Amino acid sequence: MNRAAVIVYWLVCLYTLGKLVLSAHWAMFIDFPSMLGVIAPALACWFTPLAATRRAKLRGAIKVCWLAAGLMFIYGLLRVLMQSLGGAETIMAGLGVALLPLFYSLIINLFAAPYLFFGAARQVGSNQALSTKRHIGEASQAE
Repeated sequence: MNRAAVIVYWLVCLYTLGKLVLSAHWAMFIDFPSMLGVIAPALACWFTPLAATRRAKLRGAIKVCWLAAGLMFIYGLLRVLMQSLGGAETIMAGLGVALLPLFYSLIINLFAAPYLFFGAARQVGSNQALSTKRHIGEASQAE
């Protein structure tokens, strides 16, 4: 992605989230336990010293973010279905709350995507010569 595409991407994301926040019903998208259940594992994965590069840390944090969101959704779905005596309106409201972790994970991934894609293009260009030199060096050592 070139810089213009990244800027347009950010502007579209900020515009969409701005429209959501400025609407009259933005408070229905706030659920702190779901937010904490998605963001905390992703941040914990980001701060682990296991990954060597920032891009690897970000990719791991995104995977953990989706995993945590999926598990939180399944947990919320099970809670809704166990207490399904309230009728259709109660079940639908519970399903809406159960979907919030997936929504939070999507928002996090929308903001992290330019770093992955823009960094990937830059990294491929810089590492290509290095991997070719390594391959040539291994071939000359084998002879």
